[in-house]
Amino acid sequence: MGPRFRWELTGRGWARCTIGDAAVGNSVAVTASFIAPAPEELLLAVSRIAQGAREARAWFAAEPGGTIWYFTRDGDCVTVRLVGVDDGHAAAPVSQVLWEGTYTVAALARGVLRGFDQVADAYGSEGYGTAWGRPFPEFEVRALRAAYRRLRAGWCRGSGFGEG
Repeated sequence: MGPRFRWELTGRGWARCTIGDAAVGNSVAVTASFIAPAPEELLLAVSRIAQGAREARAWFAAEPGGTIWYFTRDGDCVTVRLVGVDDGHAAAPVSQVLWEGTYTVAALARGVLRGFDQVADAYGSEGYGTAWGRPFPEFEVRALRAAYRRLRAGWCRGSGFGEG
């Protein structure tokens, strides 16, 4: 079972991102501002993990603090840890772990793709740009989709990448 992932535009330049584990019933919603390229960073971090990187991270600015997404890969599994930071620009920011889950790499990639596919279907490219204040991250979605397809192709050949 993979994570439930949702990217929801909540106002011009603001989004709420929810990730959760349906099997356990826990989830967390974090805020992102368009002052930082949050969706692009998240999509590229998951793409890097899907392509074999052991670690990646993404930053969601929430003015003044934010959330750091840490991805740590171990074989075909990835642990996702969200850490809230009270002020991303402070010399010694105070932080706390908000949520953590472990999934197969393929299940995480699939979940994130589904979340962005849903928002693209709801808004369209132009509507998304108007609502978010930045263009829809088409390049980053395509990069993750290509990495996910390579994972699936490898899985079908028995490389060990599963859907979990």
